[in-house]
Amino acid sequence: MSIDRRQFLKQVWLTVFAWSASREVPLSLTSKTYQYSQALASSRSRKLALLVGINQYQQENHLKGCLTDVEQQAELLQYRFGFQGSDILTLTDGEATRDRIVNAFIDHLINQAQPDDIVVFHFSGYGTKAKLPDSLQQENAPSAINCLLPTDASASGRWFTDHNFLLESTLATLARSLSTNKVTFVLDTSYLGVGQNLQGHLRVRSINNSRTSPISEDDLEFARKIEAKFHNTAHSLRNLIDQGQNLPGIVITATGPQQIATETDWGGFNGGVFTHTLTHSLWEAISASNIQISLTRSAQTIERLLGPQQQPRLFGQDQGKTIVPYYAFSDLFGAEAVITNVEKEGTLELRLSGIPPTLLKDFGVNSLFSVPSNQTEENLSLVELVTREGLVGKARSLQETPNLEVGQGLQEEIRVIPRNPGLIVALESNLGRIERVDATSAFSSVPEVSSVIIAGEGTADCLFSKGQSLQGNPPIKATTEKGYGLFSVGGIPIPSTVGTQNEAVKSAVMRVLPKLNTLLAAKLCRLTVNEGSSRLGLRASLEIVSQAGQITPVISQETFRYRQGKEFFFNNQLLPYALAGAFPQLETGTQIQSRLTNISDRAIYALLLGVDSGANPIAFYSPDSSAVPDPSQSIQPLQELKISPREERVIPKNKASYNWTVTGPAGLSEIYIIGSTQPFTKTLNLLSQIPQSKGEGERIIDLPEPLKVVQALQEDLAAASNVESELINSGSNSYALDVNCWATLSFVYQVV
Repeated sequence: MSIDRRQFLKQVWLTVFAWSASREVPLSLTSKTYQYSQALASSRSRKLALLVGINQYQQENHLKGCLTDVEQQAELLQYRFGFQGSDILTLTDGEATRDRIVNAFIDHLINQAQPDDIVVFHFSGYGTKAKLPDSLQQENAPSAINCLLPTDASASGRWFTDHNFLLESTLATLARSLSTNKVTFVLDTSYLGVGQNLQGHLRVRSINNSRTSPISEDDLEFARKIEAKFHNTAHSLRNLIDQGQNLPGIVITATGPQQIATETDWGGFNGGVFTHTLTHSLWEAISASNIQISLTRSAQTIERLLGPQQQPRLFGQDQGKTIVPYYAFSDLFGAEAVITNVEKEGTLELRLSGIPPTLLKDFGVNSLFSVPSNQTEENLSLVELVTREGLVGKARSLQETPNLEVGQGLQEEIRVIPRNPGLIVALESNLGRIERVDATSAFSSVPEVSSVIIAGEGTADCLFSKGQSLQGNPPIKATTEKGYGLFSVGGIPIPSTVGTQNEAVKSAVMRVLPKLNTLLAAKLCRLTVNEGSSRLGLRASLEIVSQAGQITPVISQETFRYRQGKEFFFNNQLLPYALAGAFPQLETGTQIQSRLTNISDRAIYALLLGVDSGANPIAFYSPDSSAVPDPSQSIQPLQELKISPREERVIPKNKASYNWTVTGPAGLSEIYIIGSTQPFTKTLNLLSQIPQSKGEGERIIDLPEPLKVVQALQEDLAAASNVESELINSGSNSYALDVNCWATLSFVYQVV
């Protein structure tokens, strides 16, 4: 059973805390860890998977991302977790009838799985709640049950007129019939009918039916037959509802009760918000990690898009155990791409599932990947991305004899990103035609905006809507005004952007220009996030400071790939125990600090930038007390935040007169810790020109022009990388960043 976020945080703040207390493992433990890894790698357990994805129903409102979900899962299981292709069975669209799903579960999974084998079942498609017949109604018990909708659930073109619903409890019946307990269910669907196809810009994966309709007797009889066949018991009410606690293994769901699951266009392809973010997290996961950690990382991205409307959950008999994803061992270090085909003349086809979801649509051609090995930088085997369409890329090896093969994972080496990507604004579907025309015209003159689209079509960075017309689930209570404003793509209002009811569209667009500047600056920061691929050794954590001075870690991250090729193995007892969906929450007025540790052998220059819960840009500001300012200049000299190898630094300093305090309103906040091998010369020059009171020491300040600061940051990172133009041929419209020279860690938390 899922745990309420606030309740969980009262129990333990270490949900997403990793490695702030860690240290290198002694040789004796290193040896044991190595032996354990070898044992897992040589396991002879068979790995079976049944993957179901349905886009096409007999309805006008088809889904778009379920087949992509299945493709991503199949490649993840095969290339990352060692499943044999012949042991992965997929059912898509017309193949995925209820009878075929159940028969495939029996034939492919139940009849083949032996004790200690690994089994995975994935479903992407529509879901719904169905009302139990009056004869099964009981006091203090749910009156409706969760149902998955096969492709023939609406054969007549209308929901609830056919008798082909697949009860979620029937899956539990089938699961308990397996000979193994190493079972993982992944359900990217939702059951809450919200009466709309779109939530903001995102497509909802529950049928457009706000009223719960009764389930048919035929569907119940089908469930009873399955129960009787495998367990020789009557299908009681207990077996019809709340089956999650009785399932073997673990169940990972895209959303919690009374929430929605969604899908979106990620940049040339559609995919489930949950499946795509989880898949990326698993591609970059290290072997010492666990499913709770990967799910928490996925939840960070989802929270930014949808807030409380979609929060992944984990339950089942193994929910409290620290287990590796899918019970299957993976390589020690992750990958950003995998070779799916080797064509003639050295051309390769890549799947880019390991690229961060917020980066993929702007991930540029000419980016370079390397083959994971103990090679030195002088003799790396490099692969160049030549073209990209969605998740699929064409590449070429830069060596004559690359010796590359299908299934080979590739790691990011050089990242090419655009200098001026601009924001894509989606116009909410409930706006009228004239409103859309006026909005498109107004945004066309805004330099921060690159294009305007209709919600639900293509990829977008934010949503323009009217507060009174935008629906939400749970209802959006933060919108007190009824005018135009900016929202996240999932319909969460961006603070201080919703105007009065009678405001004209053009006036509203002009009014939100400062927030558009901040949104674009945040987007540019996200393009540099690389905690999974960076080889610059940096560890950072966000901590609470109590009135008594006690330190409590909240979030911690580390660039684990820095340790690749070194004599180091991970003690997974030191990694966090994180419950699915638990998300860090900080109360207004809480004093916080950031702790940075240089775990590399080089000096690191660091910056801290962010956006607070009021959507206001902030930065760490450290005046140079030893410098003598020139009275004729408005510039105040700033001090470089330079951290020597193995040095630890707290921001702000423990004895500083300034206390960094969480301010309102309630909402989401993002902090970026950026490390570089070279000073941030241009960035600090811009920060020094911001008028500040003299003599206050280091502190967190508001940024009046965040976009200029982040653009200077990108120039500094490109200068530190110093990538030869001949190597990537990226042109003047792009930056080329070397993962050996920079690290950007992202921290997302909720202010309550």
